[in-house]
Amino acid sequence: MKTLIRIYAVADIHGKADRLAAVEKTVIELKPDLLILPGDITGFFSKKQTLKKLGNLPVETLAVRGNSDILMSDRDFLSFGIVPLHLSQIRKDGIKIVGISGALPLPFHTRIRFKEHTLEKDLMALVDAGTILVVHSPPYGIRDEVAGAIHAGSHLIRNVVDRRRPKMVLCGHIHERAGHSIAGHTTVVNCSFNKSSSGALIEWDKKGFIAHVKNIQQQINLI
Repeated sequence: MKTLIRIYAVADIHGKADRLAAVEKTVIELKPDLLILPGDITGFFSKKQTLKKLGNLPVETLAVRGNSDILMSDRDFLSFGIVPLHLSQIRKDGIKIVGISGALPLPFHTRIRFKEHTLEKDLMALVDAGTILVVHSPPYGIRDEVAGAIHAGSHLIRNVVDRRRPKMVLCGHIHERAGHSIAGHTTVVNCSFNKSSSGALIEWDKKGFIAHVKNIQQQINLI
């Protein structure tokens, strides 16, 4: 009987042909149970072609939108067989997966601030200690450094992590900080696609134990 769920998580594909080919290769060779896409999936002019290729992969695929997916909606995901996660939850073999789309924090405008507050309230209600939280921006202060010093993560997501203590956060956005860190009770996995990494492989015990997290190196033979 299978006890481990294999999750392949990869963000920041940006609709690029070489990245899509690498994702396809990884799915075919590693045969994950789930493919999770934490945003910046398409380019500005490659929406349909990118989603068609991802939707045709032989794996159940879940996704949230990032800041380069601005012309997309959840209907676009559904049209190609991809499950949208924005402010919703699914359960897969006992694993609870929750998502929120967008790159946060949002622009500094009073109405947007109110919207961000509303999003936080809704997200808090969905997340608990057994959750895999799928977002685009990392939590503030965790895997979010730009130029090695400037923190560019989301205060909203950090607040959710600190208060609700999800088991894992899958994120991207800050390409140079691909990798994983442990923050309190939460494992934060930045699965950005960059020059040396094409996402992360997570092995998750059905009882909620994280058995293994590994960044996938593009240079290695995955067979």
